[in-house]
Amino acid sequence: MRYVASMPVWCVSAATHGSQVHAGHAAGKKHNGRHLTELVKEDPAYCQWIIREAKAEKASAEMKDMAKWLADHAPHLDQDDCIRVGGRRYYGRLVSELVAEDPNFCQWVMRKAEEPDSDHGVRALAKWLNDNAPHLKERGAFASGRHRGRRMSDVVVADPSWCEWMLHQAQDKGAPQTVKDVASWLKANAPHLQAEQSAHVSGGRHSGTPMSQLVAENPAYCQWMLRVSEAGGASPQLRNKAAWLSEHAPHLKDSKYCEGKMFYGRSLPDLVKNEPQYCQWLLRAAEEERATPAMKEQAACIAKLAPYLKEMQVVTFRGAHQGIPLPQVVAEDALWCCFVLERTQAQSKKFVEVDAWLRENVPELINASKVDAATLTQVSQNFFEKYGKFFLVRHGKHRMKTFQAVLQEAPSYVRWVQRTVKESSAATATGIAARNHQFLAKFAELQQVQEQQASVSGCRRMSTQTTTAESMAL
Repeated sequence: MRYVASMPVWCVSAATHGSQVHAGHAAGKKHNGRHLTELVKEDPAYCQWIIREAKAEKASAEMKDMAKWLADHAPHLDQDDCIRVGGRRYYGRLVSELVAEDPNFCQWVMRKAEEPDSDHGVRALAKWLNDNAPHLKERGAFASGRHRGRRMSDVVVADPSWCEWMLHQAQDKGAPQTVKDVASWLKANAPHLQAEQSAHVSGGRHSGTPMSQLVAENPAYCQWMLRVSEAGGASPQLRNKAAWLSEHAPHLKDSKYCEGKMFYGRSLPDLVKNEPQYCQWLLRAAEEERATPAMKEQAACIAKLAPYLKEMQVVTFRGAHQGIPLPQVVAEDALWCCFVLERTQAQSKKFVEVDAWLRENVPELINASKVDAATLTQVSQNFFEKYGKFFLVRHGKHRMKTFQAVLQEAPSYVRWVQRTVKESSAATATGIAARNHQFLAKFAELQQVQEQQASVSGCRRMSTQTTTAESMAL
């Protein structure tokens, strides 16, 4: 019963009644001996690999038997719109999701497929992308680095200094192909950037450095120049550089960058996503008497971006749940929590911290062999009801934003998620991403109900006050 909790309906039926579980077992090194019912839910990318390999002429009898079982019991895995990615970075993710989330990765797949030694899986992904996302064929149309995934047509307007820096970087003989592609796109579509001579820093440790390069490599220093210029008393040279920054890098006034030694120049939103432990330390340090004004300012920004970092523990080691609040991990992936609790030997100090939190806050999961579907469902529901306002969107352009923030900032995105959840079948709505969407849709629904109740309550109070006033008048 351990794996039944978040299986599709047809898997639950098979596991419960025992009529289909014995029908298919995996062979090979990776999942040898495991039921295919489990792998359809836990590792759909591997199942799709089996289906592809079984079509080859030299496929073994075992491979063909597994593929036949999957075709009978999980036909959705062989559909063109359900292709999942292999490899380490996005293993198991739908390629259709990555078109919008990480077009750079998709373009890399398309380039990789052109190589003579590319494998069948990469070519299958590239074919799907060529057929369904032809706009990705334009090389250099999407930015990398700080603006990764954004259209270059938008970046040229929002951050021309970065574009100038990319043109400068592309002149290096050892520049990556992605940088050269972006530079080629800029030369063809934004020729005015080449005509304009970028300003250079005069004096100090960055003397002679192009301003466009400085914005890209040391944005915190650029923000310092803007602050000094606004405070008054700055030299004419510094005021000129600040004027150039205001015109060519307007994003610096709104963005915040780390000024500490360890992550100097990194944007705070980036640190919230990738270095949550450092952000939690910064929040604590800012409350001490010796904290500097800059530290307090950065902590205030982090508290606004990620209020959950003050309230609860998050997963700090790298993996699918990095940066996610532990209550959300319990609600969305209770089986992963069981896996952590089952480890007899800790892998790291951070792993030990998660294990200790789970033992204290979710004792129901400690004895995984006795955990049934009903227990997992109840635990998930309890944690959502208690901590739902701190849950985060896991994927897409709103990644690592709280449900509450996304509901206010992007109501159209929330409506799209609600439609997606409503239209999804039990067989396709699997995996952490699907559960994240389900919780977001449920959170939006609950918020709407609360607003309606508050509105009705307010109308009743106004009606009561009006009646009372009329009675007093009489």
